[in-house]
Amino acid sequence: MSLAVYPGSFDPLTLGHVDIAARATTLFDVVVIGIAHNAAKAGRHLLDVHERLRLAREATSHLPGVEVDIVPGLLADYCSRRGASAIIKGLRNGSDLDAELPMALLNRDLGAPETVFLPASAAYAHISSSLVKDVAGYGRDVSALVPPAVAHALAVRLDPGPRVCSPRRRRLRTRPARDPAKPLRRRRPHSRGPTVTTSRDAGDDLLRILDELDELISNARSMPMSASVIVNRENALHLIDRARDAVPTAVRRAEKIVADADAVLAEGRAESERLVQYAQEESERLVAGENIVRMANDRADSIVAAAEDKAASLRHGADEYSDRTLASLEAEVAKVAEQIRAGREVLAGRLGDGSSQPVEIQEPVRRRSAWSVDPSAH
Repeated sequence: MSLAVYPGSFDPLTLGHVDIAARATTLFDVVVIGIAHNAAKAGRHLLDVHERLRLAREATSHLPGVEVDIVPGLLADYCSRRGASAIIKGLRNGSDLDAELPMALLNRDLGAPETVFLPASAAYAHISSSLVKDVAGYGRDVSALVPPAVAHALAVRLDPGPRVCSPRRRRLRTRPARDPAKPLRRRRPHSRGPTVTTSRDAGDDLLRILDELDELISNARSMPMSASVIVNRENALHLIDRARDAVPTAVRRAEKIVADADAVLAEGRAESERLVQYAQEESERLVAGENIVRMANDRADSIVAAAEDKAASLRHGADEYSDRTLASLEAEVAKVAEQIRAGREVLAGRLGDGSSQPVEIQEPVRRRSAWSVDPSAH
């Protein structure tokens, strides 16, 4: 059984989403509409994850093979747990492709299955969740853009009552509600000089003033057939004057922060320049040391080569001298051998005829040193 996951925030679910899910069931046995849930971004959604889950199940209850589930964490991990064979994505235009293609490649690198892109039907190509929220925020009917259950939920959530001035209005800071019947007193301009900010953080003081201005507009009465509201001019001008007085303090604090940051950057820049200079000096020193070592090696090689040449020359001279000495010694030995032979012949003759005449004893040959050379031999 093939299973595909159709992920998204679906805040809110539109008829275009339902159309993509229905067409995906012709390609896969089961299509899971995966509602992304990120606790860190929970406050950015108009509808919470459980309400989106309920609305998606109600809107797709007539589609066989379509399931709705929450996808916590990475989509790749969820696809692995469910054994999904593909990811479904709808494309309305080229901008959608530019946004979805990098995500598809990243999911594949994370081990997710391949992404299948389905082009939106012409009847729903202009519908997006953000546009639906904008239109519904102005109190207009969006039943032609979303399923009936979603249209009802948006009408309840974005009811343009007297407290709503804009579909995208968001509180800057939560604070206790002020009694709208009690008017704010406005400071007379230039009568007592600028208001002194007593807060340690001028930015917080300015935010509080903006909160009050936001509350003033929120409690204002709406004008019929218009997104405009009617506010108390005196109270609005009073808040504007307070904000104007708080701005210079905030600006001075910001300027001080910028100056401190500039000083830190200047110190860091100077330190980096010192490090670069030290690195250059060390590099030059290392290069000089390498040159000295190279020169010493070359000099040592030349000395060794000269010593080897000299040793070879001395060895050759010693061989020649030894050869001459041995030749001289050989001649001396030959002369002694000749004298010995002659003496034995005389002895042999006298022993043969019984002569008792004394044998002439020749003067023995004086043996020369092996290192002496007879000049007559040469």
